[in-house]
Amino acid sequence: MENKKPDWRIKTDYEYALNSFWDFYSVKEFYAWQFLRRNPEYQQDYEKELAKYKERNINTPPDDMEAELLCGFKPVDPEIAKKWGLVKLCDPKEKTMGATFKRRYGRVVFGNLFRDLYGYSDGFEEESEEEFTNNPMVSADKIAIEFEIRLPLTPQIELAKRCLFDYQNEIIDRFKRRIVKNIKPRVSNWRDYLRVYDAYAEGIKRKEIASIIFPVEENNEGTGYCVSRKVAYYKEQADKLINGGYRDEILIWS
Repeated sequence: MENKKPDWRIKTDYEYALNSFWDFYSVKEFYAWQFLRRNPEYQQDYEKELAKYKERNINTPPDDMEAELLCGFKPVDPEIAKKWGLVKLCDPKEKTMGATFKRRYGRVVFGNLFRDLYGYSDGFEEESEEEFTNNPMVSADKIAIEFEIRLPLTPQIELAKRCLFDYQNEIIDRFKRRIVKNIKPRVSNWRDYLRVYDAYAEGIKRKEIASIIFPVEENNEGTGYCVSRKVAYYKEQADKLINGGYRDEILIWS
């Protein structure tokens, strides 16, 4: 894996790039990891749990331990990894990671809202995955739908769409819930959010940052456009994504 510190002045240092070892990495997971690994609290959690991991495996040969850590490790308390939406904790110094973000796959599982609506019993869903065994119901106004990969997918997808629209209409009509508008992910901006954040971390002034990241844009107070304000906005967006926003604004689309 790569742990070279990116140079915010170089655009290509922030481009999505497949690692030859972790070739399953998606663009969205790549950028989610870039923001998460800059989170100071995550960095502290990783170092604390890494110390505990090494203490537990004190007799493991160094080469074996290094190989195990390459894929990340599970902390004793699973809530630590769950807190960040990860399967395992990975080294924040690494540009690419060896573990994946936690995903939910499964049967049709109804939240309490729909279970009450349709009169399903608590034992309606058959338990399988560890996550559902520990928490067999999704939150109140959500459902999970399982697809059978050995059957044609098109009719399953169409059926799932119809069901989901029906459930959503129930939410709107019966419970007067507001449906969030579709917000497109700003993939094209994520790279520059990171560049601006790292430039701020080096103490670079906004004007210099603007001249390098947005060289063809000019500060023009007369027209009301100020590229320095754009730099400040990008910093705000980077802070937001680093401090948890990566889960709601990036991984939600995965």
